[in-house]
Amino acid sequence: MNGNPNAAQKRYHDELREWYFETQMQHGVGELHHIFGSKEKFKLLKEAGIEKAGEWFVIMLPKTVHDDIKSYSFEGERALFFGQKLDYKYFFGKESPIPREVFDYYTQMTSKHQGLKNWL
Repeated sequence: MNGNPNAAQKRYHDELREWYFETQMQHGVGELHHIFGSKEKFKLLKEAGIEKAGEWFVIMLPKTVHDDIKSYSFEGERALFFGQKLDYKYFFGKESPIPREVFDYYTQMTSKHQGLKNWL
């Protein structure tokens, strides 16, 4: 891990690795991808009380896909992120620990480099 995730984020990352190993390993070794970078600052999320938001914006990918992630569109990465939320719920039988505001923020973004000046 490049960043410094808090305890809840570390547990989530470990759960994603477990999910990947149990359900996706046929696609090859999985790697954790930080969509915006582990240390990305999200001013509005910080104001909402969410620390280290970059550590919530993660997806598990096969190594081959991770190596070629720059070819994926913003919409493609976002679809993987939201799809992973459903996979998490199905596999673990509980809601994702990612704060709702993170999902709301990502839903409202129109590009990876946009950043929001206000929301909700």
